[in-house]
Amino acid sequence: MRNLAVNYRGVILEIEGEYYQGEERSFDYPGSGHEFEIYHIFAGGLDIYDILETPQIYELEKLCIEKINVN
Repeated sequence: MRNLAVNYRGVILEIEGEYYQGEERSFDYPGSGHEFEIYHIFAGGLDIYDILETPQIYELEKLCIEKINVN
């Protein structure tokens, strides 16, 4: 389980989730991309996951993966 703080459209959100590192491509395997499965999204101590739309969740997952791969 990972806890990350990300800046989403000017708002700092605390995100709890699980990171899965992608696998390299090989001759007989196409590989896989990195994934981040979000469990909770906190804004001001409140979990707002259920009020966000699917495209917003995907954006946040991408931000989490970028943040993990930069560090």
